[in-house]
Amino acid sequence: MSKKQSRANTSPLSTNKAPPEMSYSTNVSADVAEVYYELKNSKEKLTLGSFIKKLLCEGINIFQDVRVKEVDEKLKAAEKEIKYPVIKLDFFNSLAMVNKDLILRALKKELNIPDFQLYYKMIETIFDVTQFNYSGEVVLLAPQMMADKEKLWALSLCSSDGQRAEFGQSSVPVVMQAINKIFLYGLALELMGSTLIHSYVGVEYVKTDLHDLYLNREGIPHNAFTYAGTLVICALIISVGMKCMDMSQKFEAYLLYMRNLSFKKKMYFNNTMLLYEKNRSQHMKSIAYFLKAHGCIPNDCNVDSLLDFYYQASAIEVTCEELALMGGTLANNGVNPISGKQIYSKENNRCLLSAMKMYGIYNFSEEFSFNVGLPVKSSITGHILLIIPGIVSFAMYSPLVDEQGISKRGKDFCKALSSENNIHPYDPEQFADLTNFYAKESNELCSIACPLFAAAWKGDLPTLAHLLNSGYQICQKDFSQRTILHVAASIGHLDVVKYLITICPNLIEYKDCMGKTAKDDAVLFCHKAVCHLLDEWGTVKHASEAKESLK
Repeated sequence: MSKKQSRANTSPLSTNKAPPEMSYSTNVSADVAEVYYELKNSKEKLTLGSFIKKLLCEGINIFQDVRVKEVDEKLKAAEKEIKYPVIKLDFFNSLAMVNKDLILRALKKELNIPDFQLYYKMIETIFDVTQFNYSGEVVLLAPQMMADKEKLWALSLCSSDGQRAEFGQSSVPVVMQAINKIFLYGLALELMGSTLIHSYVGVEYVKTDLHDLYLNREGIPHNAFTYAGTLVICALIISVGMKCMDMSQKFEAYLLYMRNLSFKKKMYFNNTMLLYEKNRSQHMKSIAYFLKAHGCIPNDCNVDSLLDFYYQASAIEVTCEELALMGGTLANNGVNPISGKQIYSKENNRCLLSAMKMYGIYNFSEEFSFNVGLPVKSSITGHILLIIPGIVSFAMYSPLVDEQGISKRGKDFCKALSSENNIHPYDPEQFADLTNFYAKESNELCSIACPLFAAAWKGDLPTLAHLLNSGYQICQKDFSQRTILHVAASIGHLDVVKYLITICPNLIEYKDCMGKTAKDDAVLFCHKAVCHLLDEWGTVKHASEAKESLK
């Protein structure tokens, strides 16, 4: 065969062979090929790096997520062999087949949070703003243990599709304390069923001190989240649900259950907290004997064993990352988003979410339900677990708590999230599209995605001026009551700050929800030129006002 003929046979225009971009192995399914060519024909080349980036942008981390861990292994093995930077179809197919449904949905932006990158930025902004709330006090349950955690502010989220994101010190382990009441309740429901459990504990909200020895009209604890209710739940677990095991096996079984929830190979309890709680156990012991005297717990339940189990369960340590995944199980109808295991039946999962919504944060539950309307559970150590059923869970931790024992930063985050999104069950827009996380537009409350705030953030003065001339109000505020001057000053955009105070000097005195002015933000982020400019204009403004008052 001549060289000329050889070139003709290998040409893309040859009738003997289909063009490379349109031909693929019969082993490649049509949906994989469709996604491949869609990505290949986009502006960004489909390289190894862009493939990883696209998954990361959708909340899927191939380096940590066990569902796609094999993708990382394939990419490492292929790095030395692949001669061309662009991924070929056959190799793309081998990557996609690691977890076809998850990877294709992620690449097509069809996961539960469709534009995860935008959602991430919105959550990050709320997280950054709320970290400046330094009010509240640390409840020193065990002083030697809490001393190094006072300044922590951590947040992690997990969608029902397993999309993950972490902010702050989310990998620091902290004892669960009261947050564990959800999972004790869940295990009891799974072991013994709702009918038996609710013959021992009620499902009603009660506004009283958690330590009070109150029973409802039926002679049982009002709900599973009071101290009395939690002790009854623990008594049922060890005396009925795990009756045939000895105490060491019972706690090991509970740890296994928690490992399945958190998808973690090992879990530990904090021995310091355990001993601290046992040394001050008189009140809990009195509650346990009170319950036994009133027939609220099985007769064969040993009080000392009951308290040991309760203290060990409460002293288990989790990070916000792990707690978010545990909450993701609740958001995903009882199915762990990563392992795919059905931890809770749909009926029991509904019971847990209902309990969290009704009395998850005790005496603040009514107000929280009114303002946010979502299942939540708090702990005096500073944890808050917030669930948006069917969509996502948020686990947050800050030990600065208010007089009700609720994390101040966590509470602020929940309120801001509710304000910025249509997440309240009774929001008129809520049921139109549950996956619509884009911020609400309002004349009075400008969202984070508002073009005006985006221009101020970027320092895009021409766009900002155009928007203001087009009818946008210069005094609009975001969810935290910040103006565009706050935003520009915190970033350090001197030209934008000068323009804004020239046309509206009153912005200098506007305060956000923390009582901070734009100058305070400039000082915080060390923008000296902006501080100097705002000082000068503030002096001129006050002098002008004084002159006017003399007239």
